[in-house]
Amino acid sequence: MGLIEGETIGIDSFKIFAQNSLRNNYTQKKIDRHLEYIDNRIEEFEVALDKTDKEEEKELLKSKIKLQQDRRKKYETLDTELKNSNDTQISLTDKDSRALMLTNNVSGVEYAVQAAFDSKHKLLVHSHIGASTDKRELSTAALTVQELLQLDSFNTLSDAGYTSGDQLQACKYSGICTYSSPMPSTSPNSNSIPLAEFHYINDGDYYICPCGEQMTTTGKWRIRPNYRSKVYKTSACVNCSIREKCTQNQNGRVIERSEYQDVIDENNARVMNHLLQGRAADIRNVAQLPPLHRPDGNCHSPPKTVQTKRLKQLIVSWCCLFNG
Repeated sequence: MGLIEGETIGIDSFKIFAQNSLRNNYTQKKIDRHLEYIDNRIEEFEVALDKTDKEEEKELLKSKIKLQQDRRKKYETLDTELKNSNDTQISLTDKDSRALMLTNNVSGVEYAVQAAFDSKHKLLVHSHIGASTDKRELSTAALTVQELLQLDSFNTLSDAGYTSGDQLQACKYSGICTYSSPMPSTSPNSNSIPLAEFHYINDGDYYICPCGEQMTTTGKWRIRPNYRSKVYKTSACVNCSIREKCTQNQNGRVIERSEYQDVIDENNARVMNHLLQGRAADIRNVAQLPPLHRPDGNCHSPPKTVQTKRLKQLIVSWCCLFNG
């Protein structure tokens, strides 16, 4: 019937309430805070134990110390699990759920569901529960769709939350052409000369600043999470007439270039040349549905049940769009 074209795939995320609460969700900071509190309590009880001569008080204090030591083992286990998971948080129930920001700085424990749809008829082709942010999700969704639909190449549409060099590179390597909104400028401050006015010369591996000076690199790679980068600068900044307009750094303007900058620039150029009309409306209209509720009014469901119910809602919503 040709319902799925496989030419352009939109990727976005939405949230689902989990069968969990913030009380059962732990970050490293929260675990450390509990451990510190327990250690302080144990220390207080031990000091009191040394000062008392009453056997009854001693037994009570010993039981309190034992209770805190048992509690400490729980958080030590959580600490080990979190560090071994290479994640930033861990949940005791609904393991895939994460503490996510909702609205007005209010957070809740939810699932971050990644959804991919074919742009021809806005049909859902893939969904999975992802991490707390979209930053590492683009290639996972795109490569899964490529395998499911057995495509050699196709386009993806996504917002700036998905724009990460290593993700764009992974897609390009697999023949996937990305149209991901450029990340906002990271200039030191609003008064700085935009990075776009510094021209990179690929053959010589250097930048030309607005004053015509060469900004060079030592060639040494800096190791960053998920990518490497090199630093470019010039000694000409010392006597530059527009230095104050360019940077507040006493050592002059510094540019850090990612190893994936070429593929980032390619993606950004494509986006600028092709306006992404309709992507947000396509998926937001069917993804931002009311939270799922049980009959008792609680916004909770087991992971598989949640996904099944949510996908049914999505299918109904898409049908309404087509029939409307």
